[in-house]
Amino acid sequence: MAHENALAVRAWGFVHSLGQDVWKGRLSCKSAQGALRADTENLTDFVPKKNLRRMPHYARMAALAAFRALSMAGEGGPLGRSDLQDAGALRNMAFVIGTAYGCVQTNLDFLDGIIESGPGLSSPSAFSHAVGNVGAGLVTSLLGIEGPCSTVMLFDLSFAGAVTAAASLLGAGHADAALVGAVDEIDARFSGCCPQILPAENSSSESLPLTEGAVFLYVERAAGVCGNLGRTPRLSVCWNDSGRILAPAGAVVFGQEREVLYGHGPLTQALNVLAAVTRIGGGSTNVFVCPAQAGSGGRRAVVEVF
Repeated sequence: MAHENALAVRAWGFVHSLGQDVWKGRLSCKSAQGALRADTENLTDFVPKKNLRRMPHYARMAALAAFRALSMAGEGGPLGRSDLQDAGALRNMAFVIGTAYGCVQTNLDFLDGIIESGPGLSSPSAFSHAVGNVGAGLVTSLLGIEGPCSTVMLFDLSFAGAVTAAASLLGAGHADAALVGAVDEIDARFSGCCPQILPAENSSSESLPLTEGAVFLYVERAAGVCGNLGRTPRLSVCWNDSGRILAPAGAVVFGQEREVLYGHGPLTQALNVLAAVTRIGGGSTNVFVCPAQAGSGGRRAVVEVF
């Protein structure tokens, strides 16, 4: 793959409905039943509870994962975020979310309100949260990020799209660093309005629960960095429509088969990348290739971690 627009991964954070060890392969969710919810209670470690009063669950997951990434970048603890803010690092930072379905719960609440009570009595809060980029806006406001803010929605290719957008923003000089990630939530009403997210009949995923969560990476441009980056993981995205996985010799390929670890849902590619990033950072010399495909359309995006 071409690495001209590669991104160096400096830190990461995530939250998932199966817990903090899911990406390490320590958990199997085959025995879990029904939809699972991510726990965002630890968000109050980073921000007062009163500031979260009107923040929907979707944005809370994104905020918690982003705070954890900033904390790691600031070398530990809730002070990581304030350290970076005091140094002015958030002033010129981009924030890019990739999401397959967006703020599902408030969108469906708004539609239910129209059906049940009519347009005049539907919830104003649910209406405002139905805007596609509202989650990213709420999180950047909470974090104090002042750079470009955007949301990419490409279903299963959303994370790859977000990484591509972040690379473009950094490459064009619009930001010095970026928080880029994926976030998706679930809702019991999916079965009626979004059948495409449910496991197909006779698929290997039919026994897996729907899961939700958020993954965020703190990234900078890898190009132009003097000297050897050492074991700093790097990302590069390749887009193609052939369905063929373009991988360097000796690469380890992570694919949809890892859903057995993560459950069924659109976060698989982001979690695959997270697993690869931590293994590279831990001293592995392998290159990892994390593909995703957009349903029956045949378009494929491959994130290479090296």
